[in-house]
Amino acid sequence: MSSHYHKLHTQSGLTIVEIVVTIVILGIALAAVAGMVGLGLSQSANTLIETRAVALGYSYVDEILGRRFDERTPQSRVPPCFGLVGSERCTAEASFGPDGGEVRRTFDDVDDFHDLQEGAGESNPLEDAEGNTRTGYENFRVAVIVRYAGDDAVLGLDQTDAKLITVTVEHTQLNLSWEFSAYRGNF
Repeated sequence: MSSHYHKLHTQSGLTIVEIVVTIVILGIALAAVAGMVGLGLSQSANTLIETRAVALGYSYVDEILGRRFDERTPQSRVPPCFGLVGSERCTAEASFGPDGGEVRRTFDDVDDFHDLQEGAGESNPLEDAEGNTRTGYENFRVAVIVRYAGDDAVLGLDQTDAKLITVTVEHTQLNLSWEFSAYRGNF
């Protein structure tokens, strides 16, 4: 009996087709990773802008809440102004805004801030409570609206029991805005 031995030759290495397929798959994977990295970088920039906007908004709200309720409220805040008629009346909403000759750093009551607009695109720069120009907020704009919270028969609130403060912070280049609201009670 004779037997023939066949030696099988196996090919080692890759064919050109396998190399091309591998390169295409790696290219697609690298493009996906690069896209995710780019998205992550843009999101981190937005997070920084949002953090700055929140800090700016809260600083304005805190500053405004630190002022007395009304021009007719004594510094001691006792007694509070009451109603819109009489000798101890509160300021009418139509008269909200800076009182004769007041400038930003001398605002002494909440409604002095009404219709304040500072920052990018405005004639006034963004300022802190001492009147210093804020740095690092070149593309930000702040607008403040103050109004009476209104009557609430259910809670027994009179029109002059609270003022609603709304601070809007805008990033003018990115066309983004954030709104912050707080109530200041008449006490």
